[in-house]
Amino acid sequence: MKIYYFVKNIDRVPSCHYNILMLSDLGYEVTPVFGRSTKEIQYKLFDNGIKAIVLDDDNDYSRSGLFFQYRKLVKSILKTDFSSDDLIFIGTGDTAICMTGLYRKHPTVLCIKELYDHATLHRRMLIRLCRQATTVVACELNRARYMKAEWGLKELPYVIPNKPYTDPLPKGNPGTTELTQKIIRSFANKKPIIYQANHIHYAKELINLATALRNLEEEFILVLVGNIDDPNDVEQIREIYPYVICTGYVKSPLHMEITSNAYIGITVYQDNSLNNLFCAPNKIYEYSCFGIPTLANDVPGLIETVGLSRSGICVNWNSVDEIEKALIDISLQYAEYEAFSLAFFKSVDCKQTIKDIVIQTRRKYGEQI
Repeated sequence: MKIYYFVKNIDRVPSCHYNILMLSDLGYEVTPVFGRSTKEIQYKLFDNGIKAIVLDDDNDYSRSGLFFQYRKLVKSILKTDFSSDDLIFIGTGDTAICMTGLYRKHPTVLCIKELYDHATLHRRMLIRLCRQATTVVACELNRARYMKAEWGLKELPYVIPNKPYTDPLPKGNPGTTELTQKIIRSFANKKPIIYQANHIHYAKELINLATALRNLEEEFILVLVGNIDDPNDVEQIREIYPYVICTGYVKSPLHMEITSNAYIGITVYQDNSLNNLFCAPNKIYEYSCFGIPTLANDVPGLIETVGLSRSGICVNWNSVDEIEKALIDISLQYAEYEAFSLAFFKSVDCKQTIKDIVIQTRRKYGEQI
């Protein structure tokens, strides 16, 4: 049996990369098919004996061009290379929409990364596609429950958290590239508090954090890893707390070299959508694989992970006093939070879940035929 793993744009979905590695390590022959991929991801897969089929690794296609050309590539593969014993993994909802109508006759695992509760058309399309899939996977338990209840699914989706596929890693990576080495040197001998995202949409959310940092005497430095949508937000933060570094976007997995040097990791979500309330951030696992405590806000998806595991503290993000007290608490009991953070990372076994998904999908598809 061969597994084809389809992702239209893997660049900013590291969890798909991890799933591919897990499938390969479980002994399955995996052929990733990407519309777009960085060279770093391709090299990482190749080092593990996995050769990906990549349509566009030079960003030559427009958004619409990538959609239609990738659909054409998938159609060709399923028509000429796919056998009755093979299995399809679809890594994202966007990829599934691009592949609509191409895979209904095949055993399919559909992974949904977003709820799209603010995107009605996307949501309606994905509801239909999830009902057609052999197996559905969510990345957070409450999302899975919501999808079963509101999307009319027959079974509760499996849950694979967005956790890096690695053993716990040592802190303090000095960097392997000129870029990461320069960034890491910029906060040497400080206590970096890192906030990382592909795009930092609402840097103003960090104003209360900056105020709390100003009130403390610790030598903290705030490190923003990602593209800043509005530079004016950062200037407002610097007016309150001047010790702020903006790195810009750092490609995965190189961003983990910066993360490894964090003293505390920040995870904040607005409470304006189900997708945010039941958030499933990879960053809480990226922090915890190094034993880095997380300071988070009090939305359910973080309370039930960071809060319950005691790998960090969840606070009311509108309260400077709560943020300040949490920073003090983590600093005073750092070794304890560090230990809980590592324990949280070790407690999640995505590889066994992936194995169960493959076995059960083949069984269910056999019953459907």
